[in-house]
Amino acid sequence: MFSCGRFRWSSCFFWLIAAGFLGVSIAHGNPLPPSGLAVHVDAGAPGFCEQSPLTECTEIVQYTSEVGELAFGLYYVSYFEEYSPYELSVEINWPEQWTHREIEICGGADGYWSATSATSAEIDVNWHDCPPWEGGIKLYAIVHMGVYGPGTMTVETLDASVGCPPTVYDDWPVPGMAQAGVQCSYCFRPCDLSNPCQPVLTPATLSLSADVGGTAEETIHIDMPREEWESPCDAFVDATVDWLSVDYAYDPYLGEGSITVSADASELEPGGHVGYVRCRSEDGWQAGCTTCTHVLFEVIANQGAPGEGPLDDEPAKVTSWGHVKRIYR
Repeated sequence: MFSCGRFRWSSCFFWLIAAGFLGVSIAHGNPLPPSGLAVHVDAGAPGFCEQSPLTECTEIVQYTSEVGELAFGLYYVSYFEEYSPYELSVEINWPEQWTHREIEICGGADGYWSATSATSAEIDVNWHDCPPWEGGIKLYAIVHMGVYGPGTMTVETLDASVGCPPTVYDDWPVPGMAQAGVQCSYCFRPCDLSNPCQPVLTPATLSLSADVGGTAEETIHIDMPREEWESPCDAFVDATVDWLSVDYAYDPYLGEGSITVSADASELEPGGHVGYVRCRSEDGWQAGCTTCTHVLFEVIANQGAPGEGPLDDEPAKVTSWGHVKRIYR
């Protein structure tokens, strides 16, 4: 029996019609959507544009902690031989703190690009010579960027077609994205091109305090929104530092849960300490997105105790919320 899985119904309906025209079998299980767009964050190696070293979708890396001069490889993804790309027009968008350098048209495609704003560009490519295609991934452009802070590059379809004259059909590849400068939170689209499960943690930042040797406790709410027809996703929670511990309960069918966060000051010096509580989604076969709550833990010195706290000649340096917000804005 056919199921749309985690796909939007509008896209699913289009794929059903397209599959009927192209004779793609959808007789069993959850079929893969015919096509999608993907972004690889490490496409700066010499010769990458002429011959992509990646051959499988699972080799595409969609996030990195790196900043600076980065090259983003744009890929067309299809698992069906009938979905050989013919023409493709996409719009890419990036954050204001990134600077666009140049765009290369790659992989044997013909085409051009044009900047549409300070944070966006349009790329138009074609394969009018109808090269052989057996399905998989096809590099069509590399975008060179100056990355000066965390952010996301997105790529969305403006127009697309597949096949080869005289048989050419409209296509609508699902959007792709990549993230750079990742601190803790990140997300990527699974290789089945379905909508990823993305946890939402409330609050996004958490302020705790305790005296030296003490503890503090608070609760974080988990929400994993999904449509009624979408498969549930599991949630896995941990902390990034030893002084934070977590205990959580999550119902995948309700898509809700809670995390009890405990901060222990017994091994910490007075001052401000920063850590993260991470919630990772998983759809049963592949990890999805990780969302983090930033935790600021202020350890308060015993008043008047020598060598500890604000009464000394060299007071403890406490991280301010303004500083933390500037880092993670």
